[in-house]
Amino acid sequence: MTNIEQTEIKTRYYNEAMRYMQNANDTLAKAGKKNDFYSDKKYVRTACGIAYNAALIALEGYISIKKPSKLNGIKVRIDIKYLQRTLTEIDKQTLNFLNTAYEILHKGLLFL
Repeated sequence: MTNIEQTEIKTRYYNEAMRYMQNANDTLAKAGKKNDFYSDKKYVRTACGIAYNAALIALEGYISIKKPSKLNGIKVRIDIKYLQRTLTEIDKQTLNFLNTAYEILHKGLLFL
């Protein structure tokens, strides 16, 4: 993969992930705050789900550059277990970041 192709992939995935994060931020702003806590669970849950999807999009871009064969032709959102196995081979620190995002943004929604 050439540097130009890598830059195009980075730009495309980064812009898409940032668009999701902006949507998550806009949604969270609708939740309202009382004493440093958000008051509407619905908007917090929705914002967390959108932010989690942003993390997955960014991760897909990362994997597309590091191990293009791992995502060869996959057009749908990828299972968390597959991403964890793939990151075990590529980058353990990024795996830790993924697990943290998964615990906070995805599984954490169960406790709201």
